Amino acid sequence: MLEGIRKLLMARMYEKSQLMVRSRDEICPRIRLKIEEEKMNTRSCIPRPSTASRFEVEANDDTFMVDLNEKTCTCKRWDISRIPCNHVISCINFMKGNLNDFVADYFKKAAYERCYQFALPTLNGRKMWPETSEDPLLPPPFRKLPGWPKKDRKRSDGEKRKDEKSKRIRKPRITNTNPTKKSKAGVTMKCSNYHGIGHNRTKCPQPPTPVEIKQVGKRRRPRKDPKQPTIEGRASNKQSESTTGASVSAQSNIIRFEKRRVSCFLFYF
Repeated sequence: MLEGIRKLLMARMYEKSQLMVRSRDEICPRIRLKIEEEKMNTRSCIPRPSTASRFEVEANDDTFMVDLNEKTCTCKRWDISRIPCNHVISCINFMKGNLNDFVADYFKKAAYERCYQFALPTLNGRKMWPETSEDPLLPPPFRKLPGWPKKDRKRSDGEKRKDEKSKRIRKPRITNTNPTKKSKAGVTMKCSNYHGIGHNRTKCPQPPTPVEIKQVGKRRRPRKDPKQPTIEGRASNKQSESTTGASVSAQSNIIRFEKRRVSCFLFYF
């Protein structure tokens, strides 16, 4: 892995060193693009000179002070980046000066070439490396740490975990799933142990009361009459049921006959 990184760095150093060889511009290409953008913004700037180096620039309903000797502007962009802002460029054009003289030296071609003048040395392959009498280097012994092995890497404080890769995504809490069910918000808790208020049975400070154990038996249908009827009683019950059924059927026949008679009477009239 280290050998691959060294080869990539060696090729990168060469490409960067040859980038500015054929360039005729005194300023680096990226800095030149930023300056050209600031030149486009000088349309709204109106410079008013106070001395040969001090100006008052009016831009977008605001006013800024520029000092070319001190290389300062009240917008603070030139002070921080050392690249002339649109207020400074308008003052330089007003004085018909050279814009390259007001750019910092570390943004110019000479400083760029000095950064990449030292190239990485070339090396032979592993077969041509000199052999040593020392023991070969070995990795440290593996030591199993306590607990489950971690699968995800440790992230920094400002780094956020992606939702699609996270295994511990909190699902949104869904409330009022059943609109017919009344919410218990605001209801005071009542203990079933000693009937106290403000806590439940699990957090009750009093000792738990003994629980009555109910005897579980066979579930049977309860009888209407606990006494078992005799044979004579059963016969009398059947006879009474038959008489009541006959009386009910007779009454229903009478009602039907009366309804028909009333309907016929209404039909003729």
